[in-house]
Amino acid sequence: MFSITLTALVAALAAAAPTPGPAPEAPQTRIALSVTDAGGRTTTAELRCGPTGGNHPAANAACAALTQVEGDLSALQVNTAQACTLEYAPVQASAAGHWRGRPITFDRAFPNACALVGSTGPVFALTPDPMVPQSEVDGAFTAI
Repeated sequence: MFSITLTALVAALAAAAPTPGPAPEAPQTRIALSVTDAGGRTTTAELRCGPTGGNHPAANAACAALTQVEGDLSALQVNTAQACTLEYAPVQASAAGHWRGRPITFDRAFPNACALVGSTGPVFALTPDPMVPQSEVDGAFTAI
């Protein structure tokens, strides 16, 4: 009789145990990016990571670059050895949004588009720039 009561008790406890619900959603990453050139023309894109999306032309590479620095855009140093001309054609890169639920902002001027791509890789490579060969934009970030 003791074994039947113990078995019934275990079965009752198992039935009363809470069933796991759906896993909580991972915090979203959604970032609005913009690049303004020396002529005042602004290009914008939305980047989403986890899952990758938005209208960013290189969303997968941009999300991978941001993952390497935990979403800290100021820590991006993708290709600091990139050779750029000394042409002064300033560009302004800005970002605002959330990285895995954490608010982020970024606003920085670069002396030219080449310096922007050398520092930030695919994150701010929003359009092909005639001053920067597409091969440099495509190869600016290599996952380790």
